[in-house]
Amino acid sequence: GSWGRAAGPDHSTRPCKEGLIVAVLDSTIWTPEAKIAYAAGIIDGEGSISILRMPNGGSRLYIQVGQSNKGYAVLDFLRDEFAAGMSKGYQPSGNRLPSKLCYWSSDNAYNFLLKVRPFLLSKVAQTALGIKFHEFVIAQKAANRYKIIEWTTDIIAQSEAMYFQMKELNRKGLLDRTSDGIGI
Repeated sequence: GSWGRAAGPDHSTRPCKEGLIVAVLDSTIWTPEAKIAYAAGIIDGEGSISILRMPNGGSRLYIQVGQSNKGYAVLDFLRDEFAAGMSKGYQPSGNRLPSKLCYWSSDNAYNFLLKVRPFLLSKVAQTALGIKFHEFVIAQKAANRYKIIEWTTDIIAQSEAMYFQMKELNRKGLLDRTSDGIGI
């Protein structure tokens, strides 16, 4: 099909594949389960599930789910339906089209992963590890009367192990990432 333009809520126009406008922006005809399955497919296909270091945070880590795209209609759908954050992404340069990133971090990422987990096919292991990591963080906070993590050597070691395990799962070229049988 050919490329058209979709009008956003701010009346700006964005490049958008024909048909996607109706399917995504007119999501009022979708069931809640269909919206979750669609979001899962987007993340499964092109999204990322990561354990990241906080800027200037040393040992502090958090989970993030993200999707970068040049088709803003898809990102607007994720933002509107699943309360994703949105960043500016990349500005056009050379042959690169502008793109944006929508993302969920920490508690929001955890809750999003719990919703989409039943519909994922290829990022099952990353999802299981992301959920395990965030539940580990929650347990560490609950163990402290001030609800903050005391970053002991043992907690740092466990967090770092999951961080490096996620990096390995996300390494390009791995063939079987559909099983959560990785000790999770």
